Amino acid sequence: MLDFMKTNGGSDMAEKILIIDDDVDTLKLVGLMLQKQSYQIVAANNGLQGLEQAETENPDLILLDVMMPGMDGYEVAKRLRANPMTSQYPDPDVHCQRRSWTTK
Repeated sequence: MLDFMKTNGGSDMAEKILIIDDDVDTLKLVGLMLQKQSYQIVAANNGLQGLEQAETENPDLILLDVMMPGMDGYEVAKRLRANPMTSQYPDPDVHCQRRSWTTK
């Protein structure tokens, strides 16, 4: 978990958002933008860590990247639905960033 995302700015009543994304820059950008809106942010940089955070942190919302190495976002969402401890969540908000490469 990224240290800057461990606090909620002193508010114990802030809604908690779990962001699962392998791109650290995306975690920082999205996390800081939401934190400025008074949300409590929990971050995970891979699918397995995200599943663990979903169980222990009990977030109000999960933002989930699709394209991650190892366990992709679709598999994470499937496991969240299958786990009795996390099945109460609606389907995670799945997002992805299109990356393009050019070859010569």
